[in-house]
Amino acid sequence: EIASPSILDRKKKEVLVVARLYNPEKRIDLVLKIWNLLLERGIAGDWTLRICGDGLHKDYLMQLAEKLYLRNVIWEGWCDPKPFYETSSIFMMTSACEGWGLTLTESMQCGTVPLAFSTYPAVYDIINDGYDGFIVNPNDLNVYADRMEKLMVDSEYRHKIALNALDSCKRFSTKKIMDKWAEMLHSV
Repeated sequence: EIASPSILDRKKKEVLVVARLYNPEKRIDLVLKIWNLLLERGIAGDWTLRICGDGLHKDYLMQLAEKLYLRNVIWEGWCDPKPFYETSSIFMMTSACEGWGLTLTESMQCGTVPLAFSTYPAVYDIINDGYDGFIVNPNDLNVYADRMEKLMVDSEYRHKIALNALDSCKRFSTKKIMDKWAEMLHSV
């Protein structure tokens, strides 16, 4: 279900993460380090980082956030992320690997601009870099923070990318995917 462009009127200065808190795969420590860079640059002071998820490394990650003196971080725990997709402006994924980054398409269908590292091939099937989200070279925290900074300080630019995300994710609609499956099965 793809939201209408009017959803962008409900967006807040929020950055969203939806992930299992299992650091070897999801690398939420990188989220916290990028957030720290943005705070050090004076960019994220009036923004909130909201983390939805739970897992084995929650305590470690919360301690890291304390050690870095991070502000404006909300740990939601295990929850339905849909209301947060609807109000957040930016979505962060820092995974070391994914099969298909479903949370990226979920964010796009709500007009939440996604950012991800180029750590798995399917990311290029989901995000058109610079058009409907951003793909950053693996572990380049500074460039990741640069992309986020541009989105955070330029609301018109963020709005444009969000509109592109809403339009672009239509290619993943149930009808289009079912048509592709039918086409493939008929060709076999």
